[in-house]
Amino acid sequence: MQIHRDQIWGKLPDAEQAAAEETKKFDPKAFALELRDDIQQNRIKLPTLPALSLEALVVVNDAGSSMADVARMISKDTSMAARLVRYANSPLYRGISNVASVKAAITRIGMDAVKHAILSLAMRDVFTTGIIAIQARMEALWKHSVIVATKS
Repeated sequence: MQIHRDQIWGKLPDAEQAAAEETKKFDPKAFALELRDDIQQNRIKLPTLPALSLEALVVVNDAGSSMADVARMISKDTSMAARLVRYANSPLYRGISNVASVKAAITRIGMDAVKHAILSLAMRDVFTTGIIAIQARMEALWKHSVIVATKS
């Protein structure tokens, strides 16, 4: 089976028009009222920062904490540890060689960047939902927030 690209590109205006119509149907006030009602009736639960992320932020902000204390706390959450190491190996912080440990990642990027990375990673998890329409809006808000944060 072969599909010509003009067939695909020809459908894009239809998809764009459908998305525009769906966006026009969205009523922010009605959504806010419905959301407030759902929260008050305990039909949904608002996300909170993961407990380990909060604990890690407490340790990072404690002047008496050593780098080893911070590394130990971050290492309790394998996902956070892996993402922090990946962050330290990103083009922004990349050195001659890649780091392989949380402690080396902290050394490379510094405690302030670690604090911001933990908060950023935790907030990214909060901005996740299984509802496609809401996810698109949350991603747009996330991207906007990142842009604002980088400009400040």
